[in-house]
Amino acid sequence: MSSCLPEDIELIEKHEEILRRRAELLEPMESRRQQLKVMKRKQVEVCEAARARNTTLLQDLQKIEDRLRGRPLPRPDLLALETRYWASVEESIPAWENFLLGKGPHPTDGPEQPPRRPKQKPSTAKDRGLPPRPRPRTARSGFVRGGGGRRSRRALKVKFWSSTSSQVSNCFDCAGDTKGENRG
Repeated sequence: MSSCLPEDIELIEKHEEILRRRAELLEPMESRRQQLKVMKRKQVEVCEAARARNTTLLQDLQKIEDRLRGRPLPRPDLLALETRYWASVEESIPAWENFLLGKGPHPTDGPEQPPRRPKQKPSTAKDRGLPPRPRPRTARSGFVRGGGGRRSRRALKVKFWSSTSSQVSNCFDCAGDTKGENRG
């Protein structure tokens, strides 16, 4: 029996070493398994939230489709205008394609530029058949109080009219003389 003991002790030591190494390997595997469980649970929650969101979006789209089906079609002239617009867009796609892809110049650049409108000259009142605008009054050009009796053009016209009119009592000059005190 004594011969079995050293072999048994050696086997027991090997067995314990194997169990220790097994425990060392099982520990990271167990932690990894727990991490995978948590990740899977989070993924299931995200999928359920996405499914619920997609369901509500589909329901909203269905409601919108039902409302659109219930509406009458737009007027025929608007429908024709829209059709012509999209046809012109489709016709101009080849010209714009290189530019939009960043491979070529702008379609309107080059020798085929449309003629530009000349700049308009500022129109005057005479061109449009309107009376001229009044000039801004300054101390030199307008009526000046106590300025030696100088009056503006309008005041002189009104004064002339009031002196030649038979209805003198209804007229007044622009100097603020509404009572007829300084009429001459």
